Amino acid sequence: VAIVGHSTGCQDAIEHARRGKTRGMVRAIVLQGPVSDREYLQTLDSTPGFVAEAKAFMDAGRPRALLHEDADYCESGAPMSAARFLSLALEGGEDDMFSSDLSPEALKSRLGHVQVPTLVVASLEDEYIPEAVDKEALTTRIAGALPNGISLCIP
Repeated sequence: VAIVGHSTGCQDAIEHARRGKTRGMVRAIVLQGPVSDREYLQTLDSTPGFVAEAKAFMDAGRPRALLHEDADYCESGAPMSAARFLSLALEGGEDDMFSSDLSPEALKSRLGHVQVPTLVVASLEDEYIPEAVDKEALTTRIAGALPNGISLCIP
């Protein structure tokens, strides 16, 4: 079995390698377009307000509370809980796996458990990775944090 994760689905593939019931069946992983939701969210003017709203829900003991419908930063139409939003939006959040400012140690702590061959594929034109991020260098760093990682950048 090979798992292919795309965009935020890359975090799901990494998590499956850690805790998935069928992780022992997985022989390879492809991370296609691993992006830092946190870094993308930092480019949006609305993010601080949504972070504040999500933190207020968390402080009130309501991690499953749904954020205001305008918090749909990926335009999917899907509601998002406070806990999920913060896992994507905050530095060190549970889903902060591919940020360009993570140290080599932090990357290894998030990705080093993946023992199967893993292909990390990034598009040099990915609109969800901020312009200031060196996409090729980031892809190489992500692959390097994986015990059996290989990087590939496409135009």
